Amino acid sequence: MTEGGPPAAATRTSTQLLKQLASAGNQRAWEEFVTRYRPMLVRYGRRVGLSAADADDFAQNTLMAFAESYRNGRYDRSRGRLRDWMWGIARRQLAALRRGERRAARQRERAPVAASPEGLHASFDDEWRRAVISACLEQVRLTVEERTFRAFELFALQGAPAAVVAEQLELTENAVFQAKRRVLRKLREALPAMDESW
Repeated sequence: MTEGGPPAAATRTSTQLLKQLASAGNQRAWEEFVTRYRPMLVRYGRRVGLSAADADDFAQNTLMAFAESYRNGRYDRSRGRLRDWMWGIARRQLAALRRGERRAARQRERAPVAASPEGLHASFDDEWRRAVISACLEQVRLTVEERTFRAFELFALQGAPAAVVAEQLELTENAVFQAKRRVLRKLREALPAMDESW
C-alpha cells in the first residue's frame, strides 16, 4: 500500500475547495482547483476539435471565468451541480473562441468545423465522467496493495493478456482476475461519493 494519505486534490470535496477559492489570495486552493479540472477541460477542448494551443487557452479561460464568477457570488449549489455550472461557463468560452475562429476563417475564406450543442454537452459530460473515474481510481489505488493495482492497470486498463500480466508481476492468472474484480468492486463502492464531491 502507498504510504501517507491521498493527495489533497483527491480527497477535498468540491464544496471544501470552493470555500477556499472564495479568497482571491488562496494560491494553494487555486492550484488544487486547476490540478483537478484543467486536464479534463483540455481533453474536452481537443475532443471538440481545438488545436493543442487553443485547448490550453480554452481551459485557462474557462477556469479564470469560473473563479471570477464564483468570487462574484454567482454560484449557488442549491440551484444546480458544479458540473452543470462549469459546463455553462465552458460553453460560453468555447462559443467565444469559435466566434474568433469564424472571424479568422472569414478572413481566410474558409469555415470552421461546426458541432451541435447536444454533441458539445455530451462530450463535456463524457470528459467530466472520465476525470471523476480517474480521481476515484487514484483514491482506490491507496487502499490496495501496489501489485494488485498494477495488475488491474495492466490487465483491465491497458488490455494486456492475463498470462503476460501474471508472468510480469509473478502472480497466478487467477490472482490477476481477482485483482481486477477487487479494484472494480472498490471503484463501484467509491464512485458515487466521488461523483457527488468532485
